[in-house]
Amino acid sequence: MLLLVLVGLNRRQYEVQAGQAEALLEQTRLAQAEHARAAALDERTRIAREIHDVLAHSLGALGVQLELADALLTERSDVDGALRSVRRSRRLAADGLAEARNAVAALRRDVPPLADALAAIAAEHAANHGVEAGFETDGEPRPLPSAAVVALVGVAREALTNAGKHAPGQDVRMRLEYGPAEVRLEVSNPCSEFTRTSEGFGLAGMRERLALAGGTLETGPHDGYWRVHAEIRG
Repeated sequence: MLLLVLVGLNRRQYEVQAGQAEALLEQTRLAQAEHARAAALDERTRIAREIHDVLAHSLGALGVQLELADALLTERSDVDGALRSVRRSRRLAADGLAEARNAVAALRRDVPPLADALAAIAAEHAANHGVEAGFETDGEPRPLPSAAVVALVGVAREALTNAGKHAPGQDVRMRLEYGPAEVRLEVSNPCSEFTRTSEGFGLAGMRERLALAGGTLETGPHDGYWRVHAEIRG
């Protein structure tokens, strides 16, 4: 009888343990499914933000060129200058469409080094607006998470778009600094009567993106310049 009782207790304990293990396995499966759903949602959010940034940058630069063409025609009757501006607008529109098509794929590939991406953006801004766009780096470059690179590149795009809108014809400066545990990006241009002291949706979106990637964003006048300062750990 004692042996039967012990066997029964052991079997019951085994069944309890098996039930607990099955419940734990089910909880693990649910947690994995929830993690996968959250990851997919986060990816869709990143894609939406990237497409917004690309379109905002392209359409903002396109608007500047069209306004310039209008001013050249109505104020100076400069047909040749207006034609050049319209041709730049056409190129900007084509580039914007190409970037929008590639936005999703770009997020899923290895992103380029941050310094290379920022240098290309600065050169593009200088060519499109006929101004100087200085770019310099400080510190030892190192690989960064793709989320940090995408966020900082987005900040640079938005800052340059705003500079073209609110300080037309003014040179811009961009500085990338690699600190011991963080990376800082600063974009500045001379303040003008067109400079706005409030943020638009673009910079607000950049602030949110940086926050998700563990970074911060500050904007405002500083020593006669309008400064956009982003900092992110990495």
